[in-house]
Amino acid sequence: MAYANIPNVTLANTFDHWRNDTNSLIDLANLIVKGDFHKETGDFFLDNGTLHVSRSNGTGIAVSSDITVAGTIWANNIVVSNDQIINGQWLLTSESVILRSTLLSNGNGSIVVQQGGSNGNAVIQFDSGHNIWQLTSNSSNTSLWSTILTKSNVSDSVNSTSSINVASSLAVNTAYHAAQTAWSLAANADQTATVTANGTSAMTAVKLNFVNSPTISVSVGAGSLGNANISFAVVGGSAQGIQGTRGNSVQGTSGTSVQGTRGIQGADGGGGGGGGSQGVQGTLGATGPQGTSGGGGGGGGGAPNLRHVSGGYTSGGEVFVATATPTANNVGDVWFDLNATAGFSGTLATSGWTKLPNGMKMAWGTVTCSLTGGASFSYASGVAFTTVYNIQLTAVNSANSAAGNYDFWAQLVSFNSSTFNAMLQGDSSTGTPSTATVHYLAIGV
Repeated sequence: MAYANIPNVTLANTFDHWRNDTNSLIDLANLIVKGDFHKETGDFFLDNGTLHVSRSNGTGIAVSSDITVAGTIWANNIVVSNDQIINGQWLLTSESVILRSTLLSNGNGSIVVQQGGSNGNAVIQFDSGHNIWQLTSNSSNTSLWSTILTKSNVSDSVNSTSSINVASSLAVNTAYHAAQTAWSLAANADQTATVTANGTSAMTAVKLNFVNSPTISVSVGAGSLGNANISFAVVGGSAQGIQGTRGNSVQGTSGTSVQGTRGIQGADGGGGGGGGSQGVQGTLGATGPQGTSGGGGGGGGGAPNLRHVSGGYTSGGEVFVATATPTANNVGDVWFDLNATAGFSGTLATSGWTKLPNGMKMAWGTVTCSLTGGASFSYASGVAFTTVYNIQLTAVNSANSAAGNYDFWAQLVSFNSSTFNAMLQGDSSTGTPSTATVHYLAIGV
């Protein structure tokens, strides 16, 4: 609504002018008191006084644009639809600040302190989805949010997996006593082992302790999944060699049954008498004795046949021996190797080797040599010579012929600890074979 300026009354004005201006002032005053007053231009200043707005309901002051207050605003209720910028302090005499009206649905609320630069704002907010208060100094980085603990975030559970709750003193105390009980059980668990020997309980409620012996070394180390690794190592000497092949038992030849000689023909009887009777059949020769069984083949590196000396010598010079094998309880006793296999090792085969107790080694086998020149050959697999002292070569006459063209022999060209070089030699004018099988025997250490 537009209002025209009311001119001042002068002596030149008529009474009607005076009356009109007076009525305009009266209308304006009535509008201010009873109606809606619109001030179209200019500012409204209260240089010294107070603006009082008193009404029992409805809006007291409605501002559709910005409002700047340099002093203090005292009001019971202020509803701001858009942003509210306060340059000075915001003093509240009430006991609460309501961020969301009860007329609205449940939701989040926040107080924001805007920051310049690349950082986000400082924010205190209520997360209605998790029913928690959170705050951050940089809202641009979600990892910087912290939860403000409330009573609802304190839990008495000792097995909770919540990411927003913390343990109460009761939960900590319960967990502490549970840990004390577990520790006590674990401390006593190392003395609850039962040790048995040959199926019979020997000791109970003890710890295990492994002791080294002159032949066995024990080591204990940490393993996976909380286990302890226990290992045993042989002390002095190498591990037992490969079991030798069993010797063939040779059946002795049966004794020959010799037929008795035929009896002498009887003389003719006189006077045409019949001839004498046939001589008596000789008796059958006795059956020969059973041949002795062949001895068992020597075990290449096999276990020795040990016997325990359980007593002293008798008056006849004999030694009493037991049939048991050595055990840990017999340390220091005397044992005899009846098979005499201790200290031997090797491989008993067509191409093989052996090592004697004094350290000497022998290797043997066959190779194919040629008339065209020397060739290099390796010793039997498994032997490891340090030094080879001697090699013997023997050529095989596989044709079993005495003809001149089989007059040939093997020659040694050179040798070392891992190979030897050999060739075939003969009279080529008589057609000596170009190749032949040669047996070798190498001796060394």
